[in-house]
Amino acid sequence: MKNIFTILLFALFFTSCMQVQRNKTFEFTYEGKTLKYEVARNEATVSKRSEKISGDVKIPQSVTFAGKEYKVTSIGDEAFGWCTSLTSVIIPSSVKTIGERAFEGCDSLTNVIIPNGVTKIKEAAFGSCGGLTNVSLPKSVKTIGECPFWGKNLKSINVAKDNSHYCSENGVLFDAPKKTLIQYPIGTKGKYVIPNSVNTIGPGAFMYCDSLTDVTISNNVEIIGRGAFGACKGLTSVTIPSSVKTIDERAFAFCEALASITILRSTPPNVSESSFMYCDIPESFHLYVPAESVEKYKTAKGWSKYADKIKAIEK
Repeated sequence: MKNIFTILLFALFFTSCMQVQRNKTFEFTYEGKTLKYEVARNEATVSKRSEKISGDVKIPQSVTFAGKEYKVTSIGDEAFGWCTSLTSVIIPSSVKTIGERAFEGCDSLTNVIIPNGVTKIKEAAFGSCGGLTNVSLPKSVKTIGECPFWGKNLKSINVAKDNSHYCSENGVLFDAPKKTLIQYPIGTKGKYVIPNSVNTIGPGAFMYCDSLTDVTISNNVEIIGRGAFGACKGLTSVTIPSSVKTIDERAFAFCEALASITILRSTPPNVSESSFMYCDIPESFHLYVPAESVEKYKTAKGWSKYADKIKAIEK
C-alpha cells in the first residue's frame, strides 16, 4: 500500500511539474523585436501578447530561457492577431505549425514567406490580411484549415508543384486530387468556372468575394460547404446543378444582390435554415426549380420557409 501511495504521489508531482513547464511564458528579444513565447518540453511557441507588434519581424529558429535553448516550432493561435502595423514577417524553417488566426487582421502585412518545414496552417491563419496580394505554399504543407487566406487584395494562392497534398490552378487553392475547392482569392474580379473535377466547394471558399460577379458550378459538385459563398455581394444570379445534394448552413448568406437562384435538381437537396439567410431582402429574389418539383420544394425541410419565393423554371 505504501509503495502504491508513493507511486501515485510521484505521478501527481510529475504531472504538476509538466503542467508548470507547459504554461511557462517569457519574452525574448531577437533583432530588435521582443516576442512572447510559451515553453512545452523542448519546444517553444510564439504566443499572443497584449502589446501590438509593428514593422518587420524575423522570428528566430530558437530562443533561450533560464539557460536552456528551445527550438521555435509553432506560431500560436492569434499570436500576431490584429497587429495592423505589422508589415512583414520571416518565419524560420523550424516552424511546423501556424496557429488559428495567427495573423488575422494584419492589414499592413504585404510580405510573408512560408518556409519549407511548415506542415500545418490552421483556420483563418491569414484572415483579413488586406495587404497580401500573393501567397506561396511549400511542398511540406500537409494540413490546411478553413478559410486560411482571405484579404481584399489577394490575387493568387500558389502551391509548390511537388506538394502531394495540395495544388493550385490560376491562383485558386485545391486539394491534390482537385476534388475540393478550398480557397478562391478574394481580390480576383469577374467570372469563374469551377473545374469539372471538383465535387466539394469547401467552407468559406468564396466568402467575401465582393468582386465575383458570376460563377459556374460544375455538374460534378455534390456539396456546397458552410459559408461557401457568404457575403458575395457582387453575385446577382447562380445556377446550382442537379448533382448538388447538400447546401450547408450560410452557404449563400448575406448575398444581398442575389436576385435569383436556379436549382436543377428534381429532389430538393439537403439545406439548412440559414443557407440563404438575408438573400431574400429584395422583393425580386426567387428560387427557380424544375416545374414538376415545385410542390416538393415548397414543403421540404429548409425550403418551405421560401415557399412564396419558389417558382418553376421557365422553358
